[in-house]
Amino acid sequence: MDASKLPPEILLEEILPRLPAKSLLRFKCVCKSFQTLISTPQFIHRHLRHCLSSDADRLLILAGRHGGVYSYHLDSSEFPTARLPLRRNIKDGSCDGPSLIGSCNGLVCISTPLPSLIIFNPSTGSNKEIIHGRNRSLLGSGTKYGFGFDDINDDYKVVRLTSAYPIDLDLYKFEAIREVEVYSFRSGYWDLIEGPYNQDLMMRTENGALIDNHLVHWRFWSVSYGRFRIGCFDLRNNRWSDVPLPVNYLGNGSDCGGVGHCGDHSDELIILVYFGVLDECLCLLTENLNRMGEYDLWVMKEYGVKESWVKLVSISLADVHLRTQISPLAYAKGSRNELLILRKDSKSKIFWYNIRDKTCRLADIRGVAPYSMVCICKGSLVGIPRCLFSNGA
Repeated sequence: MDASKLPPEILLEEILPRLPAKSLLRFKCVCKSFQTLISTPQFIHRHLRHCLSSDADRLLILAGRHGGVYSYHLDSSEFPTARLPLRRNIKDGSCDGPSLIGSCNGLVCISTPLPSLIIFNPSTGSNKEIIHGRNRSLLGSGTKYGFGFDDINDDYKVVRLTSAYPIDLDLYKFEAIREVEVYSFRSGYWDLIEGPYNQDLMMRTENGALIDNHLVHWRFWSVSYGRFRIGCFDLRNNRWSDVPLPVNYLGNGSDCGGVGHCGDHSDELIILVYFGVLDECLCLLTENLNRMGEYDLWVMKEYGVKESWVKLVSISLADVHLRTQISPLAYAKGSRNELLILRKDSKSKIFWYNIRDKTCRLADIRGVAPYSMVCICKGSLVGIPRCLFSNGA
């Protein structure tokens, strides 16, 4: 069929929403009607809805160790690797590089050593800087963030958890003093939600793992029960809840994650190595000390249901020729046979791991300076959220 004779509803509802965000930005230059259509909130929402429901238009966001943030299109070689032009440039050669907080609806949030936060859309190039706000830092504190979307109040939010740790060799016997703050893009203010109170320890962990856009997760060490737990913060109502683990982590902690016993097999000692998100599901990497050098990858198929945890694969570090920590990032497009994995060490690399063959190959990512952090982001046309009231940042 001649493209010019396509019914408008087919073009608007079936064809254009399936295209990558960067291609749509080019189409805005074709004619005025395309520019008007692609810029409407209705089309942007339709395009986002399709993108979130598919494994297309995925971007790797890579944060350099000494400055610079890069975007690499995971599913198409049409778009070259690009260094992102952020509003306030992160200088190369600085001691501390940017830290990736996370992505939501095609927007990425990072923290910088300036100190400030930057939210940006890697597809459109738009970005906004947020000053950290009132400094409530506790002495001897550590800070972690989370980023997501409160769909009830139509508000993007950043969560900041600041914890003061006890100065003691046996860290696992003492609680931490913690406070929780939330930044609302609608109000432009940081709000103190709770604390400072004595709370479970936030261990050496990643920034918040986001599920369903509004549920942000961190792992904590419960001093009272002597085990790890996953805490979930709901951006809709600013309330905490716990997510069940597939195994019980009992006994004393360790610096690499906490040692426990595996469910019904009390003789198996387990270390919780990594906690994050894989294909919109919570995931865990655990190491069984009876099988040193082998990681088990768990995926929670149905959120909140303990019985839905599934052991996806056991990964031997000998198979991938590594003796270091790894983090799963994504599946290959249209396949569940290959996993994209980040090697986390002084020479971080990304590689593909074949689940069936248990073989690996380096991902061919060029034009990127040495990086230490990586996250997955969907290509979208979503704009940077605006403050509706006075700017308290």
